[in-house]
Amino acid sequence: MEKLLLEATLELIDLDIMEGIQDMGAAGLTSSGTEMAYRGGVGIELWMDKIPQREKNMNAYEIMLSESQERMLLVAKKGKEKQVEKVLSKWGLHAVVIGKVIKKPHLVIIEKGKKVADMPNFPLTDSKHPLFPLKHQKGVKPKYLETSNIDPDKIQAPDDLTATLKKLIGSPNIASKAAIWEEYDHMVQTNTVTLPGSDAAVIDVKNRDFMIATSVDCNGRYTYLDPYKGGAIAIAESARNVSCSGAEPAAFTNCLNFGNPENPEIFWQFEKAVEGMSAAAEVMKTPVISGNVSFYNESPSGAIFPTPTVGMVGYIKGKEKRFVKQYFKNNEDVILMIGHTKDEIGASEYLKVVHGLIKGPVPDIDLLLEAKVQKTVRDGIKAGYVKSAHDISKGGLAVALAECCITGKVHGDSVIGAYVDLQSDMRPDSLLFGETQSRIIVTCAKENVHKLKKLGAKNNVVISELGKTGGDKLIINIDWAAKSNSKKISVTTEELEKIWSNGVNQYV
Repeated sequence: MEKLLLEATLELIDLDIMEGIQDMGAAGLTSSGTEMAYRGGVGIELWMDKIPQREKNMNAYEIMLSESQERMLLVAKKGKEKQVEKVLSKWGLHAVVIGKVIKKPHLVIIEKGKKVADMPNFPLTDSKHPLFPLKHQKGVKPKYLETSNIDPDKIQAPDDLTATLKKLIGSPNIASKAAIWEEYDHMVQTNTVTLPGSDAAVIDVKNRDFMIATSVDCNGRYTYLDPYKGGAIAIAESARNVSCSGAEPAAFTNCLNFGNPENPEIFWQFEKAVEGMSAAAEVMKTPVISGNVSFYNESPSGAIFPTPTVGMVGYIKGKEKRFVKQYFKNNEDVILMIGHTKDEIGASEYLKVVHGLIKGPVPDIDLLLEAKVQKTVRDGIKAGYVKSAHDISKGGLAVALAECCITGKVHGDSVIGAYVDLQSDMRPDSLLFGETQSRIIVTCAKENVHKLKKLGAKNNVVISELGKTGGDKLIINIDWAAKSNSKKISVTTEELEKIWSNGVNQYV
């Protein structure tokens, strides 16, 4: 339906018979009607009895606020109504005349022959108006943030790191979402070259030296614990996902989901999240080109976590159309990490799943470093050095390595193990499961390791060797100066893949 509506809309625009078009999103006819009229310096009169309804006996209030999808509000040039109906009919759709443009700059609603509402557009649409909602609202930092951070020294590190990895890889926030995305057609026109389940989906634009990569991202837990960092990381990680495919991030849309903004603490969350998003967007050079805000998302138990969801789009240019996927491609490739790990377990999936804690601090985000890390992986892919690339996010380094081993199966490719040797004096759970930002796992052939490191040095980014691909197990050794303190993860890729594949399935 949505595709048909888009095609019909484009045809109407080409015919030059329209004065204006707007889709019906948040607040339905109320927002689309008043916004179109306000921008045109006119008013709008809407006839409730003419509007198609999916439910019987809907009143004007319900009709005006309904957010039913696949709808457009069209303002046709006078006398062109039949032509509009003909175009829509061709696409299997229908159009109904539901009102008219009026000179008086008001929203007028007629129901059963009676005028049930008549008000100026200005207060509803212009933020400069003194009655504009929330114009004078002041945010207040939530009291829960006063005790929101943990002392890492009081967190008991697990003795069995393998069991911890298994528990995390099966967490619904990390496990395969195939049970969801398989319900939808992600192969329309057979242009999808990287399916869902990698960092970014990649679509080939046929007969053009051009490909498009897309990714959707947000961590509501981060934004709950630090709205500014959470907003910034939502932009950075969605851009990082796109960069891991080889694409250069270009722009993003958003869906800002929050509780009741009349609550000063919720309003503060919103303000800080937007400030963080703005800062990251400027550094990433990714303008926001569309989006929406969804407030009042609450239940009797309270508001949802603030969730500023970001949909990033990027492009791959050139005749070679070089792109990579997140999983290991060949045995005996060298595994490297772009970026470096810090001692950060706050706000992590590990802290929530293993210790039952939703506590900070949220990992730091150096936006300038983030941009350099992303440029390095894109340069490596474009040069043909990088065979696979996967960002390190929820679950940390160990989970990212596991995903690199097992996610090829979703795409019809092989499952490949890995041997990783880590030298560190950092506590093992922080090293393996902490969610330090601006890190990417890549693989390349032995002969290209030096070339990739040179790219990193050029961009002033650390690149370290972690191990090599191969075998049917994921083995991670951690060695300290004292060998008696060595730790190890050892698990078959078959077992990891089974846990990962069923993590969401058990709930749907």
